[in-house]
Parts: sequence; C-alpha cells; structure tokens
Amino acid sequence: MMDKALAACTAIDDVIALAKRRTPAPLYDYFASGVRSESALRRNTSAFSDYEMKPRVSRNVKDVDTSVDFLGHKLTLPLAVAPLGTSGFVNKDADLAVAAAAGEAGIL
Repeated sequence: MMDKALAACTAIDDVIALAKRRTPAPLYDYFASGVRSESALRRNTSAFSDYEMKPRVSRNVKDVDTSVDFLGHKLTLPLAVAPLGTSGFVNKDADLAVAAAAGEAGIL
C-alpha cells in the first residue's frame, strides 16, 4: 500500500523532493548524482525534457489495455525493472522487494 505522501505526488519533481526529504543526505547525493562531470545526467535530463505528456480529458478510458507481449510474457504495462546493486544501501532487502512489487504489478 502506497503511503499518503507518495500518493500525493503528481509529477516526478514531487517524488524527487519527497526522496530528498526522506533519505539521508549522503545516500540521496549518491543516488541523485551522475558520474564525474555529470554530463550524461545532464544529457539524459535534457533528452527527456524534449517530450511532454498531452493529457486527453473527457475520453472514455473504461477499456484501455496497456498490456504488451514481451518475449512470450504478457506484461500489464510496457515496463521492466533491473537490479541496481546499490539499492541495498537503503534497505538490505530492496532488490527482493522491487522484484516482488514488479511481479504483483505484472511487469518484468
């Protein structure tokens, strides 16, 4: 079950601000930073800013199907997660929790 503060987030910047408040500074700085000059981080952020969501209001979404077939598996969403290796800094069982949550959500 998602906590109230996370459920209240309406944009990625809200999630980032919440993470910054809840995570010890050295860990937050490590996860939020890029390698060396952070040039890849800047390029990735810039590339994503080239896209924007176009909300379509007053549309019938009763029968929307977001599922996809991926390598013989039906996924509920076109998303996948991968182990980070560093998530254990936050919680020793983090990778297991992420895998379990992905399985429950029907993603890979």
